[in-house]
Amino acid sequence: MVPNGVDYTLDDSLQFLAEKLGYTKLIIVKTPEKFMSGVTLLAANEKLQDAICTSYQRAIGMQLLNKTYWIVTLRVPNQIKGREHLCMSKELNRSETRNTITIGEKWSRNAEKRREIKVLNIEFEVISNSTNNLSSFIEIKSSTTKWHALRLFASTRLYTPILGDNLYGSRIQNIAGRWVLSFPEANNDAPQMNSELLKILHLSKAKQELIPCHVHARSVILPKFKGTYLRLEAPLTSPFDWTCKQLKFKNIPL
Repeated sequence: MVPNGVDYTLDDSLQFLAEKLGYTKLIIVKTPEKFMSGVTLLAANEKLQDAICTSYQRAIGMQLLNKTYWIVTLRVPNQIKGREHLCMSKELNRSETRNTITIGEKWSRNAEKRREIKVLNIEFEVISNSTNNLSSFIEIKSSTTKWHALRLFASTRLYTPILGDNLYGSRIQNIAGRWVLSFPEANNDAPQMNSELLKILHLSKAKQELIPCHVHARSVILPKFKGTYLRLEAPLTSPFDWTCKQLKFKNIPL
């Protein structure tokens, strides 16, 4: 909970944006996941909306990972770069009271047809490590962000939660000096953070939960959009950029 927070949505500002940009209306077509900054696609009419959606379908047909994300992590990952073909599935926890989402490497075609799983194709690369290798700046291309795919992938496959992720950050635990996966329902505490990292970010452990989730939808490619290959990029937001400067990341593309 953020003190004095207001629950505004993008929909609340559409009319204002349309007037400022000189349109009679704007339609929300594609947005980042909740609490994620970055590229948002708006259309001035239904024809453009259809063109954007058609371009997205073409990207799927071309097996093109057309969405690129930047993340800041709580530690250096266990891999520098890679490409993964995975699946996500929902499973009842031990008490059978709620679903937990897990990532796996094997699944059946029938499960895919019944939509019991979501296929997750991912490419990732570490762009820079921070001061004293406390954190990493990683670029990820993903086929989907549904079911919080990026947070889950970073925590359970790269063994490094995303900074500010209080949802899946505790899936990895430091036990006797070794990082291991924990059961999804084992604890719902905030992830373990290095005290030096907290100090660089001017935070105490008690205020750790105020850190926003550091995921930024950097770019979207629209193949064959009205006859062109269109790439749209969004600059970093101020909080994200401030974090990068504090951690002294290098070689971040402008």
